[in-house]
Amino acid sequence: MSSNSEADRIESRVIEFLENAIASTNESEKVSFLNQAQELVIHNDILDNFLDEILGFQNDKLSEVRKFVASFIEATCRKDPDFFPKVIVNLSLMLADEVPNVLKRVIQALTQLYKIFLPWISTAKVNEEIESTGEVWNQIKNQVFSLIDLTENDGVRTQCVKFIEMVIVCQTRRDNFSKEEDFSLDQIVNVDKKLIDIETLEDEAKQLFEQLINFQSKIHISSVNLMATMQSLSLIARQRSRLFFDKVVLAFETLSTNLPPTLAKSQVNSVNKQLKLLMFMLFKHPYIQFSKYQSKIMQTLQNIGVKQSEINRCIQESKKRGIKIEANNSNNNVGHEPKRIKIEMDEDDDEMENNNGNNNQVQENEQPKFNLDTSLHDLSRKFSRYDAIKAADITAKDLIGRLNNSNTVCDLVLTSLHLLPDNLKPESIASLNDFSFSLNDPAAIAKKWHFFSPEWLSDQESMK
Repeated sequence: MSSNSEADRIESRVIEFLENAIASTNESEKVSFLNQAQELVIHNDILDNFLDEILGFQNDKLSEVRKFVASFIEATCRKDPDFFPKVIVNLSLMLADEVPNVLKRVIQALTQLYKIFLPWISTAKVNEEIESTGEVWNQIKNQVFSLIDLTENDGVRTQCVKFIEMVIVCQTRRDNFSKEEDFSLDQIVNVDKKLIDIETLEDEAKQLFEQLINFQSKIHISSVNLMATMQSLSLIARQRSRLFFDKVVLAFETLSTNLPPTLAKSQVNSVNKQLKLLMFMLFKHPYIQFSKYQSKIMQTLQNIGVKQSEINRCIQESKKRGIKIEANNSNNNVGHEPKRIKIEMDEDDDEMENNNGNNNQVQENEQPKFNLDTSLHDLSRKFSRYDAIKAADITAKDLIGRLNNSNTVCDLVLTSLHLLPDNLKPESIASLNDFSFSLNDPAAIAKKWHFFSPEWLSDQESMK
């Protein structure tokens, strides 16, 4: 009896709050009553009893009240996704709201709900109601996609960009570099094609990515929308590197030399500052070792006026970070590029030199010191002779292709100059005159490096 009386008391309070909200003409007061009603309804599991009454406020003339309804729908579906069929039509109708602030709040709710909706519908039992809900969601998605071009409000456009970002991330597969906990296509197993077609979702995500790229390159785009799009593209590149990393790098390089002419000087400075930050983030991302466009990132930074010293510092920081990714991963291959084995070097050169070959065991929670003999011995146990030869051939071909690119060679020279001593021995200088050989011969490259590197290193030691 006591539990029933408590439930009756809570329902009576909810009814009182709703009646006060109906009677009130003050916007903030009305929203306050509704928030109190929502708190009781959601936390006491009586949504079914009052859902229709609260949804009825979406037709209120006060915009803040309509914004509340959008947040209420979001909270309801977060609490229990089974309410999607009951609120989906309300969400669709609210996209027609003429007040930008209300429309922004509705799109924000849709953005957060999409990562909840996909896993819910992928596990739902197929019936007419579920199929209808999926169809309405597809209509909602298309409405938001078209709003990015139809609306004149920059705030609404920004929310559309964020929604598209969420759709792209949810409708693609994770790779080795994905860190987010949100839903992705990898989590869909044995779903009925009437509800979700995985290939269709992936294709749609790729088309939406191209839509974002095109939106970023519009001549009359505002600085607010431009920076929001840049941020979304950067996030997509970091979370779905295999698919989009290189494309985002190229898009940013194009942007660095083709900023919209309508931007004021202060806006140009803001865009360049954001572009600098995003490019540095991409350069420090683990996928950078697999990217074909490392030099493009440096070129983009130079285009926007970043000093060479800053770029060099970023390069050194990236090298020190190390890339901790398994060389062999059958489930999540990084693109179709050959695997490159990354031997992680300790940041402290002195500690490396003091590391002897007899101490091969590294204590737990201690960073292993680099030792060439030890590393080669460990690798020989993991790879057969055939694998080693094949890996060497792949690496040699890759190096030849890159060394035939004059820009790459220039980048290598510039980034390696700091390794040379201030003064070279006369015999070392003389030996540089005989540095002509074919870049198509892997053996010649290896022999030259083996011949010259000891001399330069001995010069460095003698200068200390």
